[in-house]
Amino acid sequence: MQRISNGFRFRLWLSLGAGVVAVALVALLAFEWAQMRSIEQRRGLYFDSVTQLMFQFEREFNKLHTELVRGSAVGANYDIETLRLRYDIFLSRLTLIHESPNLDMLKGLKEFTATMPSIEQLTSHIDEALTKSPPNNDDLDNLLDQFERLSADVRNLSQVADYQVAKMVEEQDNTLIDQAKLIVGMTLIQIIAVLAAVVALVLRQRQELADRLQTEHDLARRVEERTAELSQSYLALESTLVDLRAAQAQLIQTEKMASLGQLVASVAHEINTPIGVVKSSGKNIAVALEHSLKWLPHVLDLLQLSDRALFMTLISHSKTGAAMQSTREERALRRYVSKQLDEAGIGQSRHKAAIMVELQAHESVQHFLPLLQHPQSELIFDTASHLASILSNTANINLAVERVAKIIYALKSISRRSNSGEFIEANVIDGIETVLTIYQSHIRQGIDLIRKYEEVPALPCLPDELNQVWTNLLHNALQAMNNRGTLTIEIKASGDNVLVSISDTGCGIPEAIRGRVYEAFFTTKPAGEGSGLGLDIVKKIIEKHSGQIEFNSVVGRGTVFSVYLPRSQKAIT
Repeated sequence: MQRISNGFRFRLWLSLGAGVVAVALVALLAFEWAQMRSIEQRRGLYFDSVTQLMFQFEREFNKLHTELVRGSAVGANYDIETLRLRYDIFLSRLTLIHESPNLDMLKGLKEFTATMPSIEQLTSHIDEALTKSPPNNDDLDNLLDQFERLSADVRNLSQVADYQVAKMVEEQDNTLIDQAKLIVGMTLIQIIAVLAAVVALVLRQRQELADRLQTEHDLARRVEERTAELSQSYLALESTLVDLRAAQAQLIQTEKMASLGQLVASVAHEINTPIGVVKSSGKNIAVALEHSLKWLPHVLDLLQLSDRALFMTLISHSKTGAAMQSTREERALRRYVSKQLDEAGIGQSRHKAAIMVELQAHESVQHFLPLLQHPQSELIFDTASHLASILSNTANINLAVERVAKIIYALKSISRRSNSGEFIEANVIDGIETVLTIYQSHIRQGIDLIRKYEEVPALPCLPDELNQVWTNLLHNALQAMNNRGTLTIEIKASGDNVLVSISDTGCGIPEAIRGRVYEAFFTTKPAGEGSGLGLDIVKKIIEKHSGQIEFNSVVGRGTVFSVYLPRSQKAIT
């Protein structure tokens, strides 16, 4: 009767444990479904609406600006219908911004409310200018001045839109993290249920052992059973240890990818700029090449031998690599050269002055008077302009390709994951410069970057994990300064160590929380802007390299994080 009662209790415990496990598994499936829905909404809604719409608006704004610049340069010969067409396209993008419900998230921002009235005022001025045929040159110059004042605001509005989308994505990611925590809790419940079942099994076996103490055979069999159970427990513990190590590695990689996710919008913007340069330059080369192939033989036939040499000298001026000029400075030079040409009795002075400035020949007007006074001077200078355009646009394409290659190399380097776990020789400066390349768009906005590098030897290290250290420390420094201030990076030898110091002029760390900065899941950032894992992972990686990290902070003045890495070390597993 006693054995029947014990068996019933054992089956009851097992049934309860199985029920808890089944409920937990159903909850896990529900959470996984919620995560998939969240990811689909994030990708399908915001990236395809807000970001693309603002990017198109910024692009049409810049195209309209470029068309106005070209119209101002060409003068009376300019085809006003091209400007009207570009203006109508720009108005359509502006209308979409006002009417799209997906942009309601931006309409309350100060950047939006500050920029849009100025853009509306600009459109009214353009309407007034387009009513004149052709438009007055002074009106076009005034419009160009307004465009230059608004260019930075439009670019900033586009970046704010990217930031808002990224922030919303980050909030959804934090929701996924919270769900993961709940999943961990449900897993713990399963473990407790299994342990309860094991305890019930042990109790039953102990009761059976007490009933069968009469014979040595039964006692030996019970000892064997117990030994087998302990062996299984040992194997389970070994498996758990392996899983914990894998989870720790995955946690580092997850934090690394979370940091990269915050840079996706900025990196995309960085790559779009040189790609736009390549596309625009390719079109310019095609147009210029078509004109040159058609008219260059004719131009050379028109010129005498001495004038041909002067013509080639005029083209070569475009390769002098003069300093970049603002649109305002360029217009002033065109007016100055146009005045000189008028005094010399040269016709079409405004058009030819624009070409002289474009060819960087504005300081040698007298030298090129034989070409300017030639009966076919307009054809000669148009052909020279197109040939110089081929050279300059080719150089622009090469620079843009180099820029894209540098960004892609840096992104591949920082996102690479090595599973070897072997220390290799690497230069600390190269790793930091790779991270700085990724953060370049943030630094350009308002950060004064100061590098103080000394020659230091290559260190035996795990380069991918050290890049995660520099990424977290630089990201925290930029956030502490709200992307406005001075960022100082110093690298030097310090005894048997290499010292890397990262200083910011941000808000500083209050005294009350300095003892918790390395604590896992502790963060002072607003909800949705931090997981609290960054500095905890940083400290673990540095300890893995037998190094040390310390910081010094003054509230209101800034913080300095100092990392000491030994010149020779062994991996700590």
